[in-house]
Amino acid sequence: VGFLISDMCLDIKMWFIKAGAYIAQAADDVVAVVTGREDPVRNTCHAGWQFLYCVQRAAQQVFRDRNTFISDQMIHFFIGVFISLVASALEFVGPNMNQICDASPVALQTICRVNIMDGYAFTGNFVMFGLTFAGISAGLGTFGDEKVAHWREASTGLITARVSQSRQDRGATFRANRRSMSACNMMVLVDFVRIVFAAVFFYIAFQLNYTYEGKLSDLYGVILMAYYASFSLGYLVSVVAPPSMVSLIAVVTALLFAMKLSGTNEPSLKDIKDLEGPSSFPYRVSPPRYGVEAFYISSIGYYENVPMEYYDQSSTFAPTNEIIAEYKADGTEVEWMNVTPGLDTGGYELGVVSKNLVGMMFAGWFWLFVTFMCMVTFDISKKA
Repeated sequence: VGFLISDMCLDIKMWFIKAGAYIAQAADDVVAVVTGREDPVRNTCHAGWQFLYCVQRAAQQVFRDRNTFISDQMIHFFIGVFISLVASALEFVGPNMNQICDASPVALQTICRVNIMDGYAFTGNFVMFGLTFAGISAGLGTFGDEKVAHWREASTGLITARVSQSRQDRGATFRANRRSMSACNMMVLVDFVRIVFAAVFFYIAFQLNYTYEGKLSDLYGVILMAYYASFSLGYLVSVVAPPSMVSLIAVVTALLFAMKLSGTNEPSLKDIKDLEGPSSFPYRVSPPRYGVEAFYISSIGYYENVPMEYYDQSSTFAPTNEIIAEYKADGTEVEWMNVTPGLDTGGYELGVVSKNLVGMMFAGWFWLFVTFMCMVTFDISKKA
């Protein structure tokens, strides 16, 4: 047991040494580009040309086969169609009027003041699961197919985003060997085009069976950022998982983030927001935690301007903007739909859609950084 613990501690120590060397070499490359310092070993072209060459190569890999690219987008389209079927019968009716609840028995007043119908939280969670799984699956091939090419090109002298590879020599010393990850970095850049198109096709398909009452830009923003963060998770899975298990681990990852780290189930988002310290970190880097809230509040915000008396319990179709305008122009006192119970139950806050979109973006950046670090430090003996 002592030897196992010692080896584990040594592995952890080596990982941090490699990570520190990577950061140091990346900083050195930035200085080299800014100052115009030439490579002391190889005769390489300027950093700008290297960047263009890598972008060109990455774009050719992604867009060379147009049929494959179009097929990928059609898959995202049909995913949006299937998920929209779940949301097609989505309804929201707030709590009963205050007059009704005040006249009800004391034991029933608490139940009387909750939403009569509210399926937006469940639907938002299902949407985020679909987006997370689709994004992870689509991102699996980006780095997984590039790992061999990356280490083959490691000796070409490219200076863009160099990494450090630590190798144990005799005497237990380490020597940092600079390597280039330009190809992988450019694949991420070109992949953003795939992300934008995937979000567009999913967005169009999702609108076929689902009537969205909020701002369309908010809905597309949620889909786009969810895809972006999920692609980053797909990159990570492709790097750390064995090829024979990558598909299964992708499913487990999507379930973990969408079901456990989204705040829809236990713990609830209200409890998550009260967490402090290291225990809150897994939720801070979970894209569905932000996506579900953004979807919910962007949809529910519309109902703040819906009059309670519009619903007669025989029809739950949302009123048009013209009907709402007539109520407002009437001048009489109107009791508007109360959306507060749903917000309180789920721990949501109105007006923070942009904040949640930024949260998903930073979560994607975090998992992308973890992916780069794993590419640098995993299986070093096979790459040296």
